[in-house]
Amino acid sequence: MPVPAQAQLFEHLPDAVYLLDPATSKVLWGNRAAWESLGLTSQEVLDHSVLSLQMDVTGAPQWSDIAEVIRRRSPYTFVGRHRHAQGHEVAVEVNTSCFVEGGREYFLSVARDISRRVAMETDLHKREKQLWFALNEATDGLWDWNVLTAEVYFSPQLQRMLGYGPDEMAPTLDTWSGNVHPDDAPHVMRALQDHLAGRRQRYEAEYRLRNRNGNDLWVQDRGRVCERDADGAPVRVVGMVHDMTARRQAQEELRRHREHLEDLVQERTAALSEAKSAAEAASRAKSRFLANMSHELRTPLAGVIGLSGLAQQEAREPQLRDRLARIEQASQHLLTLINDILDLSKIEAERLELACEPFVLGSVVDSVHHLAAHRAQAKGLALHIDIDAALAARPLAGDALRLKQILLNLVDNAIKFTAHGAVRVTLQALAEAASGDGDADRLRLRCEVVDSGIGVAPDVRSRLFQPFEQADDIASRGYGGTGLGLAISRRLVELMDGEIGLDSVAGQGATAWFTFTLAVPRAGMAAAAQALDGEAPSALDALRERPAGRRVLLAEDDPVSREICMALLARAGLLGTAVPDGLSAVEQAAADAYDLVLMDMQMPRMDGLEATGRIRAGGASARAPVVALTANAFQEDRQRCPAAGMDAYLAKPVDMQASYAMLLQQLDGSPATG
Repeated sequence: MPVPAQAQLFEHLPDAVYLLDPATSKVLWGNRAAWESLGLTSQEVLDHSVLSLQMDVTGAPQWSDIAEVIRRRSPYTFVGRHRHAQGHEVAVEVNTSCFVEGGREYFLSVARDISRRVAMETDLHKREKQLWFALNEATDGLWDWNVLTAEVYFSPQLQRMLGYGPDEMAPTLDTWSGNVHPDDAPHVMRALQDHLAGRRQRYEAEYRLRNRNGNDLWVQDRGRVCERDADGAPVRVVGMVHDMTARRQAQEELRRHREHLEDLVQERTAALSEAKSAAEAASRAKSRFLANMSHELRTPLAGVIGLSGLAQQEAREPQLRDRLARIEQASQHLLTLINDILDLSKIEAERLELACEPFVLGSVVDSVHHLAAHRAQAKGLALHIDIDAALAARPLAGDALRLKQILLNLVDNAIKFTAHGAVRVTLQALAEAASGDGDADRLRLRCEVVDSGIGVAPDVRSRLFQPFEQADDIASRGYGGTGLGLAISRRLVELMDGEIGLDSVAGQGATAWFTFTLAVPRAGMAAAAQALDGEAPSALDALRERPAGRRVLLAEDDPVSREICMALLARAGLLGTAVPDGLSAVEQAAADAYDLVLMDMQMPRMDGLEATGRIRAGGASARAPVVALTANAFQEDRQRCPAAGMDAYLAKPVDMQASYAMLLQQLDGSPATG
């Protein structure tokens, strides 16, 4: 079939152009785009049915029917899909017209590739679905107001927020304004008008919106003009409504709390003050109880220890002296138990404090050896003390009594848990450093107590330094003890800026160790330490060498304690006068001159503190040294002594050597009464 000459005019068009035979549907002619757009050659297109280019032609109408439609609707337009040589489809929009040339009928089809448009439409449809989902599931409500038509689009969430179902809320401005609370409507409309007039960059208001069921919702409404006409008049406004009812309720609750905050603070302050007062009262009651317990327990124990000590000095029969020594040992054990319990109470109350007095380290070690040696000998054990002579003689400053307590505890434990062999105590200096305060340097030391006893299992070692914990099973009670000593030692070591621990293997002995820090005093304190170290053992002899006739007034309400103290005074060659209470002591001191007054702290009619104050107020013995006798174990009780005018104190049970040293010190510093 001849091809019309006019067909050549379409050669360079970007769209595919086909000239078709209406009778056979064959392609008579095509421009370059007709086959290149499908990845074909001209031979694969020309003289082939145009239907072979289509996708999914199965079930398509017969060509004769298609040709009839084209003739009847010429030009005829439809959207179809062409098959590309690489296998994918190409969306096309086909426009076919029918014309006659030279007495022959032709179809001219122009196919435009609309793949990009279809993809954009598909993406737009997808986005519309996403937008619909977002609008439907959003927690905030959206609105779109056409100012010209007064129509308003309300999102599904906004409709649900106001209690309406789909399509139940009329899309008008009146629907929205009619739900605004009457009290809030003026400022809402004012804010909207200010934005529409350009006086505000955006519309924003908080107000109450009436729900369909009659409840009010607090909402935050924000909007902005998104379209204006050529004159700048608003055409379209969009906005978002956020339900802030819960937040407003919380704010209202907070406001109410703030209004009553002062009352709440006053009530809480009063409650805390009451609780603080109650706690302080409980603490004072506990302190009074412990002080009373200390006094009530130590006073009779002082009698037992003192009388047994005096009896030992007077006894001549070996069996009797041995029994008296056992009484004294049992009493000392009981005193240790009482001291441990009181120390634990002070630790729990954070009231345990260390003294800082001059001493020589060798005297502490010698005292420990003296006290523990007989227990070691009784079990057939050797007790060795290993300390450098220079270190032993070096003057130091600290709490010698507490250091001796730690050493005795560790040595006694080692002896207790060792059946044969030896116990060795080693003391060595680790490091020395200047304190920087101009008073004294600091010396760090380490002590080890090594035994050949039963050892301690690893699971037990972790509990040993806790209160009431012991290495032996409490059911068997093979070794005794309260389980307090190591816990107290740990706290004392910590107060000495040190650490304590135990290295052991069960059945192979143990090494208890601790580090501690002491002050290295300047020359004056060092001399005092050396003098004190040499003075105590010979204090009794020194008192006896003094001129006879020195008078001592003893105020003590307990008869046994009076007897013991009077015996100690007589042994030192001192003349003692005893009175049973503080008032009698004041009267006696006012009438006669005494070289020294021994004053019990707790007595009937008048206690020792008040009696001392009255003695100091005037009388024959107003300038005599006053030494307190106290069974109280608390530092604050002893600190009250200087405030009352006392010069020193002796703790009950009275240690003979310490008491003679104290008497010598005080009497040498006071003028004789003659």
